Amino acid sequence: MILDSLPCLIEIEVKTGSKLKKFEISERADGKKIKLYILERPVDNKANKAIIKYLSEILNIPRRDMEIIKGLKTKNKLIKISN
Repeated sequence: MILDSLPCLIEIEVKTGSKLKKFEISERADGKKIKLYILERPVDNKANKAIIKYLSEILNIPRRDMEIIKGLKTKNKLIKISN
């Protein structure tokens, strides 16, 4: 199917330096919000690498197919997933 080969974009909000590593989806009036809590701090790109690694694990998608295309230095990220 053609749609399977198109890239997918995911918006997430990241909380770094968390005591727990978890993934949360919450309902809001304007839609669903995805929050990701990671242990790593935003130093030397460690948090961004941890985000890709964690999403790869929970979504069962290879890391090479994921890229942060917006928000490399902010808590709000836009991640592109391609085949």
